[in-house]
Amino acid sequence: MSHNSRARTSVSSVAGVPADSTSSILAKAIVLADAGDTECALQLLKSEGKSTNAIVNARCVCLIRLGRGEEARKALRATVMQPDCTWMKPDVPVIYRTNFCISLLLSGHPNGCQSSLMEMTEREHPSVQRVWQTLDAWKRSLTFWQRVQWAVGLEPETQFVLDFVAGDFVEPLSTLPTSVITQNTVDRAASQAV
Repeated sequence: MSHNSRARTSVSSVAGVPADSTSSILAKAIVLADAGDTECALQLLKSEGKSTNAIVNARCVCLIRLGRGEEARKALRATVMQPDCTWMKPDVPVIYRTNFCISLLLSGHPNGCQSSLMEMTEREHPSVQRVWQTLDAWKRSLTFWQRVQWAVGLEPETQFVLDFVAGDFVEPLSTLPTSVITQNTVDRAASQAV
């Protein structure tokens, strides 16, 4: 999907966020991040006073895209994980959970990523499949001794390299509601945010 078409569709459904100032900030941040200005998008999201789950998720997507997986993992954990547990909340949107999985990969916790993915029942979801494919590609890149480490439950020290724009702001399977923000609104939001 091209950046332009992604910018047009990505503001259409921000995981259950009503049309208000928060969704306006999210829309601006998505346009900025999809245009490659992820740091500016992150700063815009940090300036938002409300800390809704959608805002937390969007901040984490920006952190993931900036390569700051550990910060994203820490920030998204409370939204995604059951309190004082090692399993995820099943009622949290799929994209929040897959973003958490990606943050685990980037912060050097592939075992945690795999365990979290195994919990997910939405096996056919494109975000889930993409994280599984990334994890599988990483496994294939391991040396013999790293595979031995992995087989006994140790996490080999190796850097994850993502070959796609990581993190989802919005549900990729959503259909466009009648309240879709038009391209003119998106363009205006982008120009005002700059």
